[in-house]
Amino acid sequence: MRWREHVSGGEPDGPDGVEYHRLPTAGRSGPGWGVLAIVAAVVGFLVAQLVVATGFQVYYAVTGADVRDSFDALLDTDALTPAGLAFVLLAITAAIPFMMVAYRLVIGLPVGWLMSVARRMRWRWLLVSLGVGVAALVFKIVLAAVVPAGDLSTTETTSANDVTRTTVAFLVVIVLFVPLQAAAEEYVFRGLMLQGCGTLVANAVVSKVVAVVVPAVVFALFHGSQSVPVFIDRLAFGVAAGILAIATGGLEAAIAFHVANNWIAFLVTLFFGDITTALNPTGGDGWDVVVSVVSAAVFVLMAVGAARAMGLTTRAVRTELVGPVARV
Repeated sequence: MRWREHVSGGEPDGPDGVEYHRLPTAGRSGPGWGVLAIVAAVVGFLVAQLVVATGFQVYYAVTGADVRDSFDALLDTDALTPAGLAFVLLAITAAIPFMMVAYRLVIGLPVGWLMSVARRMRWRWLLVSLGVGVAALVFKIVLAAVVPAGDLSTTETTSANDVTRTTVAFLVVIVLFVPLQAAAEEYVFRGLMLQGCGTLVANAVVSKVVAVVVPAVVFALFHGSQSVPVFIDRLAFGVAAGILAIATGGLEAAIAFHVANNWIAFLVTLFFGDITTALNPTGGDGWDVVVSVVSAAVFVLMAVGAARAMGLTTRAVRTELVGPVARV
């Protein structure tokens, strides 16, 4: 049996256009499939990390190291090592192929639709979004400097750390693996999960709210034990990323902001503080919440403005799966 894609007439931004969160309506949609997509996103995310953990354990066993002690040391985020950070980032990165397979099996569409309404990654828009993300984070740093100090920031140190071989090793891991880790989390939460949520409710407005809010809450909860201000910081990021996935028609802006945010968080703590705090931020107060929410809103406004200035297509031409079709 083979499935054929049928593309109907009409302009991408016209009344027949399909927004990013509603793309599954061209494949397998409805509350049942939507719930299954959400479950697949969560399970795939967890299984990917289990697979990577098993791989590390097998490596330790093959090399003759004590598996338990070596793995416990790798997971010790209170004494983070470059290998430990690489493990954390790679374990998350492994979710990408799981999300692609789940999208094809559950949603029933080519995996290109997981990336954007253009059925591919729009690389030029991704680079523009990265610049916008850096600008938004510079605004966040400046805003945090002028409001009454809280303790949500990743570091309070003003003097630079010494540059050692360990520093260089951390730098290589951060530069190479953070973009992959950020992309993976967006594929999970603003990709498969958001599209699954987008088909749970028929009402156009409510479906957008569900598609944005549910993945944002799950995203924040998946970061483990955290203070209320830290949770709100991550929730604000998730809401902003979800809004942008729908408003810009794809994952590029969310990925770019995620990469910029994590790069800055890791690099600031690497060179001016304690890098372990980048993985385990604590504390915070009401002013930190204000900074998080305002900076997320600024990024959304800047990114949407940039997308409109570029004339970015934010809707797909309506497609429907028609089959089976005889082989020719």
